[in-house]
Amino acid sequence: MTSGSQNHLTWTKLHFYPLRGSLGRKPGRAAQAKVRARKEEKEQKKREKNKRTKMKKNAKKKKKKK
Repeated sequence: MTSGSQNHLTWTKLHFYPLRGSLGRKPGRAAQAKVRARKEEKEQKKREKNKRTKMKKNAKKKKKKK
């Protein structure tokens, strides 16, 4: 039978590490800067698309007036 002090030693040797979490970034997880850059790219594409759409609509209106 183990004594109380021996049992304590074996218990302190056990380490309960989290699976990932605080040990580093999870795989597949993007850094915040990348997320912002991706978001900005998406917004820029959207603005360009809207600009093209507006230009087409204006061109149609001009044709109709003539």
